[in-house]
Amino acid sequence: MSNNYKILHEFVKVNGIRMHYVTMGNGSLIVLLHEFPEFWYSWRYQIPTLSKQFKVVAPDMRGYGETEKPVKKEAYKIEKIVNDIVELIHVLGYEKATIAGHDWGGIISWSIAMMAPDVVEKLIILNAPHPGVYSKHMSKNLKQILRSWYIFFFLLKEFLN
Repeated sequence: MSNNYKILHEFVKVNGIRMHYVTMGNGSLIVLLHEFPEFWYSWRYQIPTLSKQFKVVAPDMRGYGETEKPVKKEAYKIEKIVNDIVELIHVLGYEKATIAGHDWGGIISWSIAMMAPDVVEKLIILNAPHPGVYSKHMSKNLKQILRSWYIFFFLLKEFLN
């Protein structure tokens, strides 16, 4: 059956890890980056529609789904995650891609656009503020700090170590 009609599960070695991704369709590349704490499956409804126009790739990012989960904390620095996606684009034979990210995937998408702009054809962000704007409001806006309480929950272990 052709890649145009069925979601295919693939694995590739990028940036020192084994990454799982799904793909469907042909044409220009669009990479869909999932939110926290999800994996590629959160894009399951968008993939068939987008695959009519694009080669869709939805990876399980580092630490999620069927992608490797390195043990060391340093393995999850933003630079590593950005490099995972940049290498994925290149390993798939593309120089550029449309990058679409939701929530945590949106933060990674912003980071790719800032750290590796040469691989970004177009950028689509859902439910993730620009990092500069977010930082500005986090330092001055009590309402935003209260709305972002869960981030501090995830960082609690860091503060306790």
